[in-house]
Amino acid sequence: ELLLPKDEGSVVRMASTTRSRTRSKNSAEVLQLDVVQRIRTDRVLRAQNEEKWIVNLKAHLAGDLESLDAGDARACGKIAGDYDVDDGGMLLYCLCGGRDDGDRDRLEKLVVPEYLQ
Repeated sequence: ELLLPKDEGSVVRMASTTRSRTRSKNSAEVLQLDVVQRIRTDRVLRAQNEEKWIVNLKAHLAGDLESLDAGDARACGKIAGDYDVDDGGMLLYCLCGGRDDGDRDRLEKLVVPEYLQ
């Protein structure tokens, strides 16, 4: 069955529309910011893996004490409680100050190697 309008006034005419340039520009900017963030993260991670004390501390936090000599293991043991490693392998400094673990995520700071600062 084909339905036809009774009069032309009841038919709606629609024009084709496109998205505005500002919206596509904003999504391109977001994509670009995501790429820049990924590049920065890769640079910091690479720099963290070049500094001896950070590599030693990451090994200590992972439980790989066999790769450390006694002095390095002792030094890392003194400060290991203030640091954590995220899922991507980035070393984070945790400002716990006697708070419970629920606040720990909120107070983490990225450890940036000295020559990148």
